[in-house]
Amino acid sequence: MRKDSGFTLLEVIVTLLIVAMLGAVAGVGIVTNAKVYVFARDNTELAQKARLALQRLTKELRERYMKDDAGFSAMSTSIAFNYQDGAATQARSIALVGDEIKLTNSLAPPVADDATLVDSVSGFTLGYLKSDGTTEWVDGTDPLDDPEDGLAFITIDLVLNWHGGQTKSFSTAVTPRHMTTVKKNP
Repeated sequence: MRKDSGFTLLEVIVTLLIVAMLGAVAGVGIVTNAKVYVFARDNTELAQKARLALQRLTKELRERYMKDDAGFSAMSTSIAFNYQDGAATQARSIALVGDEIKLTNSLAPPVADDATLVDSVSGFTLGYLKSDGTTEWVDGTDPLDDPEDGLAFITIDLVLNWHGGQTKSFSTAVTPRHMTTVKKNP
């Protein structure tokens, strides 16, 4: 008797089905890993962007010896102040303009052409607190550098746009340089 060698049609179909299932499982794993990588990369970029913005704002507000004069203006989305730089008096304004935080070297509010600190901002709020860390400091009513009633903390709340309309929030508190008394953190 003669013996035929080879595969039957049924064996070929079963083998192809098994290979297709293994390929589908491997494909799902590759796609999932790619999504996780993109998510992690974008999350890292957003966190770095926020960290750099908050560090710069912290430096601007902490390192400047703010002068209590007619140029000082503190609102919820902006601050403008004169500061002493050696013998000279300099000006600085920080404000939310559209969806960007802008900086300028004048007391006038920043405009679209001024330097951008961070973009894709969906929320920016500055809060001003007295030395107890809970009582709100009011511009025009409370003194700037009084140990009890003066401006002791500036809180910064920053909300950046993320994937698909989602947002991420970041915040910090700054003690301006002009304050010399011991304060409680907010």
